[in-house]
Amino acid sequence: MSKELREEAQKFVNEDIIKQVFFQCGNTMPNGMYVDEIELIEYSEKLILVVGKEIAKAEREEILKILDNVNPEVAKLIRERRG
Repeated sequence: MSKELREEAQKFVNEDIIKQVFFQCGNTMPNGMYVDEIELIEYSEKLILVVGKEIAKAEREEILKILDNVNPEVAKLIRERRG
């Protein structure tokens, strides 16, 4: 992971948060995916990067739907610029 990507992920997650989530997991899913060795901090950072992009995309679409009702011309311009 590049330094820039790691810094971006660290804006949203830190070691304390990762530990809180980990210790809340009860490992009770019978068909869960269990691994013996994983670097939890690195995994969490990569997860945030991937999921974060999808969340941002979904939020953008919701905002554009609202903007369509308020100002369709601006919504159209934003869609044209962002693709």
